Amino acid sequence: MEFDPGHVEKFLAPYLREDRKAGFLEALKDFPPKKPFYCNLDDPDPLQGDCWSGVTVIDFGTGSRDQVKGLVLSNSCDVASDNQRHRPVGLNFAPIIALVNYRALLMQGLRDPSKVESHMADVRDQKISSIFYLPDVGELGGESLVLLDNVHTVPLDYFSRQADKRRIFALSDVAFWLFMFKLSFHFCRLHENVDRTPPEARGEVPGE
Repeated sequence: MEFDPGHVEKFLAPYLREDRKAGFLEALKDFPPKKPFYCNLDDPDPLQGDCWSGVTVIDFGTGSRDQVKGLVLSNSCDVASDNQRHRPVGLNFAPIIALVNYRALLMQGLRDPSKVESHMADVRDQKISSIFYLPDVGELGGESLVLLDNVHTVPLDYFSRQADKRRIFALSDVAFWLFMFKLSFHFCRLHENVDRTPPEARGEVPGE
């Protein structure tokens, strides 16, 4: 899907001040936006698009647990600490993968350096709808990415009690909008080319 920054203004969050909106639109003229990509926030709650260390993943095959860096997929309001709930909720996240490790995995499968490098260029340009590219920031240890189909869930209460968890970064306005665009496109594509009309509504007789 081709991204057209000329139509982006209609999708901007209404809380943006006019000066921030102007800067946002200017940053998107050169797509994909390179900077500013991250910001620092002191909110104690996990926010959508945050990167946190100390997130627990469970290996489906072995049942083993590990602590990783993860990008929060859950809506910020849904996991806010002051939200009154009638049931326990989970925190959805995707583990963060070092780009060098992803490249090595591709080489094992494709075994064609030119195809691998072409794909890596598309990843860096945010052209792959199921991948969110993360430019290098010190504590990431290099360029990284998240696979939007690699979704994990940890109980929010369990996450909140972890003493060693820490926010590494939050996404800037521009990066957060891009993340929302890719997340919604990945999970909510309406044009799936599946006819869901009941047979009788199409004039068909079931069983014939």
